[in-house]
Amino acid sequence: MASSTYELFVKAMVEEKQVSCVFKRSPRVLSVIMLGHTDEEERALTWQTGGESSKPLPPAGAWRAVTLAEVTEVSLLDSKLRRGTRKSGTQHWVADVDLDVNPDSPYQPRRQLEGLRRARQRR
Repeated sequence: MASSTYELFVKAMVEEKQVSCVFKRSPRVLSVIMLGHTDEEERALTWQTGGESSKPLPPAGAWRAVTLAEVTEVSLLDSKLRRGTRKSGTQHWVADVDLDVNPDSPYQPRRQLEGLRRARQRR
């Protein structure tokens, strides 16, 4: 069963919104790019566009690998999802990819965002 944080990250991806949260004791603004699991641990690959970080945050943002168990105070923002610069190589943070905002994802996500979006529109 998915955590409430996981479900809110899914909602952010479906609605193409950013999330505000606290991760590793720092407030962050994140765009969730990829969501899934590694060894049953909920994980996300995100693009951080605001907030604080242990490393300086470049003006355009930076990639952040997030363990959802370490995320608190999550809320959906009324700001558009922002995609990061292309990563070189293969990501290994999320082994079992559930969702990916990239429609041409090479990771074979279990679910497709377009299907989830259509299902929400029918409600």
